[in-house]
Amino acid sequence: MGAGDQYQTIKDLNVMGGTESVSLEHVEGEVWMIDFWATWCPPCQAPMQHNCDMLTKRAADWEKSVRIIGLSIDSDMKTLEGHIEKKGWNQVEHFWRSKSSCSEVYSVSGVPHVMIIDK
Repeated sequence: MGAGDQYQTIKDLNVMGGTESVSLEHVEGEVWMIDFWATWCPPCQAPMQHNCDMLTKRAADWEKSVRIIGLSIDSDMKTLEGHIEKKGWNQVEHFWRSKSSCSEVYSVSGVPHVMIIDK
């Protein structure tokens, strides 16, 4: 996959606090920023804080048209949940990669790695 390619649904993710696998189905016209990141990655921390700040600042403008999605490559969800709670980063929609092949599909070889979907 590369710039300009059609979005392929990301499958086999876990949503925070959940145990069932979910998929990220894109809705045409909705702008997504998917931020592949990890709790142990120092260069990922400031951008995630910025994502939360942007969502807080632009909440009214972006309510139904922009989503910022954090997609963690951490080895377990418990670490991810603890980190997000400690930092107060609840504005971003967080998912854990779990058993998903999304890193391979989207050629994610390191973090941070950001994708913009639509518009």
